[in-house]
Amino acid sequence: MATHIRLARVTRELAQEKHSLEGRVRERTAQLEATARALRAEVDAHQRAEAQLRITSSAFESSPSSMFITDAAGQLVAVNPAFVTVTGHMAQEAIGRPLDFLHAPDKLHDDLPQAIAILHQLKSLGVALTLDRYRGGVLPGDVLTRLPLDRLKIDPAVLSQLGGQTAQQTATQAIVDLAQSLDLVTVANGIE
Repeated sequence: MATHIRLARVTRELAQEKHSLEGRVRERTAQLEATARALRAEVDAHQRAEAQLRITSSAFESSPSSMFITDAAGQLVAVNPAFVTVTGHMAQEAIGRPLDFLHAPDKLHDDLPQAIAILHQLKSLGVALTLDRYRGGVLPGDVLTRLPLDRLKIDPAVLSQLGGQTAQQTATQAIVDLAQSLDLVTVANGIE
C-alpha cells in the first residue's frame, strides 16, 4: 500500500512537472517564433533596401546629368560618368577632394579678357585655333562662345568611356552639338 501511495504521489509530481515543462516549452516556442518573424522581417527589409540601392546606383551611373555624392565634410566620395564629361575631371582625381575644387580660380577670370584678345589677334593673322582635349564643362559656356576657335578636339578620356553607356553617349553628343552650334570642326582626339 505504501508503494501504491508513493507511486500515486510520484505520478502526480510527474504530471505537474510535465505540465510545467510543457508551459515553458510553449513559452519558449512562442519567443523563438517571434524572433524568427522579426528576423524574416529584417531580412525582407534588407533585401528591399538592397534592391532599391541597385536601382539608385544604376540611375546614378547611367544618368546623362552630372552627379556626385559628398560626405558630411563636403569631400567628393562618388561621381558618375557624366560628371567626368561635364567637369573634365576623372573620377580618381575628383574623389576625396572638396567640392569647391571645381570652381575656376579668380586669376583665370582676371586674365581671361586679355587672353581672348590675344587669341583674336592670332586669328586675325590667319592662325587656326583648336581647343585640344576638351572634356566638356571645363569652360563656362559664355567663355567658350567668346573664343575665336576653329576646331574642338574631344578628349580621348571622354571617348574611351563611350563603350555602350547611354549617359556617356549623351554627354559626348552634347559636346558635338555644342561644337556644331559654334560652327567648329569637331575632332575625336587620338582618332583624327
